[in-house]
Amino acid sequence: MVLSLAEELTQQPLEHTRVYCVCTGCEEVQHYGATDFFMRYRGGMLNPKGLVFEMLGCAGPGWLTTEGIIVPFHSDPGLRKMAADLSARHPEWGAYPVKISGGNTEMADCVRAAVPAITLFGLAPNGDAPYWHQVGDTVDKIDPAVLARSHAMAWALIQEIDKN
Repeated sequence: MVLSLAEELTQQPLEHTRVYCVCTGCEEVQHYGATDFFMRYRGGMLNPKGLVFEMLGCAGPGWLTTEGIIVPFHSDPGLRKMAADLSARHPEWGAYPVKISGGNTEMADCVRAAVPAITLFGLAPNGDAPYWHQVGDTVDKIDPAVLARSHAMAWALIQEIDKN
């Protein structure tokens, strides 16, 4: 999905926004990839926003309101409102707010780097994470319809961020 969005951005460049498409490795490796990215590039960013993808393809899309293990991290209120407004205009996405406790996404890294952020998350509405850290977490579990809805929401968010 990241590569598909990057291709769309080359074909339909944004007017006001530079986009970094970054695959950071994962948060399970102590957030090293995201931490390194922000250490290298955060100083050159003007009015940054973070759009994080987590476990998309089996459930969702959900947009993350809160995450954390001990310290809670909250998605940016403006981005949450943007996600809610876009979702209301696009009920075909079936998008909804979600939260997690006991874990973090790279949204926490954005927040630590003073970057307002939100995560699009493949959680079920009840908070279940299909196949998360299980042997059954294989590519055949990806639902193309879920992935397409997640992609549509991500693309709309990127375009809305550019307008604002």
